[in-house]
This record gives sequence, C-alpha cells and structure tokens, in this order.
Amino acid sequence: MNKFPLYKIFIFSSVFLLICMTRQISTGSQFVSSEVNVEQGFEKNLGQIYDESGKFRDDVHFVAKFSEANVFLTENGVVFYFKKVTPSEYEKILANKIPNPYSDREWENIQKKCAEGNELGDMFKAKSEAYRIDITFPDANFDNPIGCDEKIEKRHYYNPHNPDGLRNVPIFEKVRYEDVYQGVDMVFYFHDGILKYDFEIAPHADPSKIKIVYKGHKSIDIDDN
Repeated sequence: MNKFPLYKIFIFSSVFLLICMTRQISTGSQFVSSEVNVEQGFEKNLGQIYDESGKFRDDVHFVAKFSEANVFLTENGVVFYFKKVTPSEYEKILANKIPNPYSDREWENIQKKCAEGNELGDMFKAKSEAYRIDITFPDANFDNPIGCDEKIEKRHYYNPHNPDGLRNVPIFEKVRYEDVYQGVDMVFYFHDGILKYDFEIAPHADPSKIKIVYKGHKSIDIDDN
C-alpha cells in the first residue's frame, strides 16, 4: 500500500502556546492594532516593519495582527509577539474603571496640572508587559514565501520611516512556503479566527525531516485534533 496515496496530505495543524518575556519587534508605528482585526490576513512586508532601534527588518516576510499580538513570518520561522498595556490610574478614573479616590478640589487641581502639561508621577504612568515566543524549523528553507488569495483590503503607512507614505500594502488570506523541506510545503492560514499552519507532504517525501524548536515558552499542549 502506498504510504502517501494522495498528492499532498496534512500532517500538522494548529499549535497553542504559552509564552514568556523577551526582546521586541515592532511593525510600523505600533506593536498591535487597537482592536481585533476582523478581516484577518497576512500583511506583506514592503518596508513598514522596523525594530525598536529603527532598523528595517528585511528578515520578516509577512505579519498577522491581532488585538494584543503580532505574528511575524520570518526567514527563520515564526515569531509570536504579545504586548499587554495596563492603563494609568488617571486613565482608569477617566474611563470609570475604578472609583475616583480624590476630593473635588484635589481632582480639580489634578486636571489643571494635566492641562498645563505638568508631571504628576506614577498616576499618569501606564504599565506594559511584552512576551515573545519563537518557533524555528532546523534545516528548513524559508526562502520562497508566496502570498495566496490576495484580499481587497490594502493598508497604508505614514511614519518617520516612510514620510511620503507607503501605500497599497497587500494582505493575503494564506502564506505558502514551498519546499521548506524537500517535497514539503508549509501553509499558514486562519480558521475560525485562529492562526494555523499545515505541512503538506508530497508522495515519497520524508516527514521525519520536519523538526520544530520552541524558544521562550512555558509549556506546550497538543489537543486531540
């Protein structure tokens, strides 16, 4: 019996991860979008992705954006970057997230100092936490990324790195890496709002060549599916 009766079959699907803090990569002028990106997709890097030192990240091929995370598809594998921002005490009071502990006179003085641009210490300081996990695939070839099923949506960037604007950045529903291993393609896509990837294996290709290395995680869980 032929071990691989179909031209291509899937042998891996979604991975769920817990993560830990490490170094950062940013996209454009922000790390994450302000709300969940309903029209999810993979944004091609045309020059909008820089790190915190201002260096253009040409090693990033595509980025997928979520409410509190970005996922970067790079020449070495996948980078999950998460950032959680906790609003300042002042912002929480204004948004009625916490009771206002100040008297009317105290709050009036705080508002006045704020309007004048005076420093009010920790009350105005938001807190942020950054988390990252890297997934690499030893001996794999990530030199052939192909955006598939281009979406109507385009994105435009105006920032210090692109003062004249970077327009019409394309978005794709899938990204395919051909021959990451001989006879093995890798496909990234969304399903029910979850980012997934599959390995597609041609007949007579050797799946034992596939290796996956996780860095920065606390634990890994594999579900029954």
